[in-house]
Amino acid sequence: MIELKNITKTFKSDFLRKKKTVLNAINLDLYCGNIYGLLGNNGEGKSTLLKIIMGLMLPDDGSVILVNNKNGGYQHISFAPENPMFYPELCCFDVFYLLGALKDLKKRTIRERGIFWCRRFSLMPYVDLKIKHFSKGMLKKLSIISSLIMNPKFLVLDEPFSGLDFSSKEILKSVFIDFKKKGGGILFTSHQALDIESLMDRFFYLKNGRITKGDLFKSVKEERIFIFKVKKNRGKIDSFHPIREEKDNFYYEVSNKNKQDLFLALVKNGQIIEEIFEKRKKLVDFISCFEKVEKNDETYIYYG
Repeated sequence: MIELKNITKTFKSDFLRKKKTVLNAINLDLYCGNIYGLLGNNGEGKSTLLKIIMGLMLPDDGSVILVNNKNGGYQHISFAPENPMFYPELCCFDVFYLLGALKDLKKRTIRERGIFWCRRFSLMPYVDLKIKHFSKGMLKKLSIISSLIMNPKFLVLDEPFSGLDFSSKEILKSVFIDFKKKGGGILFTSHQALDIESLMDRFFYLKNGRITKGDLFKSVKEERIFIFKVKKNRGKIDSFHPIREEKDNFYYEVSNKNKQDLFLALVKNGQIIEEIFEKRKKLVDFISCFEKVEKNDETYIYYG
């Protein structure tokens, strides 16, 4: 488990040396067996938080506690940055062997793992090509493979889907799912809601230095919305207001909690229900809600 306690970080924003609080008393608990998404607009501090988690940047206040890691080290956690940089004259396996040597892994083990992951990400045809000739997508794949080849228990990935084509994104999604099934944990940042919605068990939304916590599946289940398409054979119902009106139909929108009340009211009023269908709440809907939340002095928590 990774535990964040009151992580705070400020930066000097301009030549007048004014300070901007990028992270304000962030508290998180991250467990293996879960996939977490860290969302937010550009410049909100997502990458900064990941660097603090990995010890690449120090917070002004607070601490990162790595539970069940010997001596508080990072031997079971791997990190892949948004914009990876490698020695340009090296090839893929040069990088893998270098990383393996840092953890005293046998060359044979590294080679077997390297072949497996390069095949998984369709990078095998390019393993003998010098990195200076790699495209952005190939560099991203190499970075992700480099994090996986150490066989970690937890992955911390900054914008892993950025720069990947459609097929590579689908491969990465399947890797995430397999990694989770084997008991691994993942924390990753993204601003591409369509790429990640089906992956996350839970997400965090970073805004104005504070974090909003949301259980995606719990929220979607509890926030089921139903649309009633009703024939205009009678007038409107007093206790419910249609969200839309067409030539022949009213449309009513209600939560799962109020679905039965609307149904009974329509029947009692003698109206004809032509169709009832469910409107699924999507990740972008949750994000829209978060963006409307006013900044206050407390960490706000939103479940659905």
